[in-house]
Amino acid sequence: MTYPNRHPTPYDIGCPDTDPLTFKIDRSSLPEDFGQFVVWVRGVYMKTLRHISLYAIAAIWMTSPAYGQLSTATVRGTITDASGAGIPGAALNLENTTRGASRTAVSDENGRFSFEFVPVGSYRLTVSQPGFETGTRSGLNLAAGQVIDLPMQL
Repeated sequence: MTYPNRHPTPYDIGCPDTDPLTFKIDRSSLPEDFGQFVVWVRGVYMKTLRHISLYAIAAIWMTSPAYGQLSTATVRGTITDASGAGIPGAALNLENTTRGASRTAVSDENGRFSFEFVPVGSYRLTVSQPGFETGTRSGLNLAAGQVIDLPMQL
């Protein structure tokens, strides 16, 4: 196929009957037992480069979800009085004793509470409600993925 008013490119040389966008590669320089067609670019076979890239992408894809899993814990429980009835509206403070960060919550109408997605570490839980003594639990060591049920009586 001939294209008028076009200068030949290095890919056209020796291939006058082919489309100008395609080119032939001499396979005589490749080993005889070389079963796959590859192109040698800057010292690396393109097939090898493609496989390395695919393996790297697969490794990143498979390990990335692992970072979001099991890095937190859950603390939940029930606040009760001496008779065992739940105390609604009790103020709770969960403090990380190593870093000083704290989270607050309020117990529901049955006295239940929950702290979810709590970073692992050592914690102290303080519960207060007007008319009751303040309750404290120290030394709560939370591990990744742990769900701790912590009933407290005021």
